[in-house]
Amino acid sequence: MRRSALFNLLSVGFLSLVSITIAGCCCCCGDTSGINLPSPAELPPEIQLIVDELEADDHYVTVENGKVTGIDIGSKDKTPALLEKLPKLSTLVSLTMNDMNLNDEDLDHIQSLTNLEMLELYGNNLTGASLDRLNGMQRLSHLDLDGNPITDESMVHVSNLSNLATLYLNSTEVTDAGIAKLQNHA
Repeated sequence: MRRSALFNLLSVGFLSLVSITIAGCCCCCGDTSGINLPSPAELPPEIQLIVDELEADDHYVTVENGKVTGIDIGSKDKTPALLEKLPKLSTLVSLTMNDMNLNDEDLDHIQSLTNLEMLELYGNNLTGASLDRLNGMQRLSHLDLDGNPITDESMVHVSNLSNLATLYLNSTEVTDAGIAKLQNHA
């Protein structure tokens, strides 16, 4: 049933979506090539402290032109201190927070990250009630919601992401009806 939704979605030209995956695995996971670790001279001291703490916990941090552009927090349990620091990293383009036991309220900490182009939230506890917090992320082109208990109703919020090109919905409760909500907002 879900595969038919995939083919129907692509055949009608959903938004500007280039790909959507409902079954399968993201093959970009684990690629750490191109990671540029910052030198203390590149970043403002308050940001360098955050980066140092993240790197000490084996997180991957990408710095370009003196700005933190990417963080892969990995499979760590969330901590309030970590989540509270994320809004300070306003230059983030890529954020991976997979398998962190995040819930809907935790997305409050990232909704101000409007430069994000890639957001991976695989394997958390997001029900979809919080996906409206992503509406300000109009640059978002890659969204991974695999393994979250999101439902058809939350697809209305996803449809508001005008630059979305890749959407992962593996192991969710999204059905053909949810995909239709995406098509209706095209």
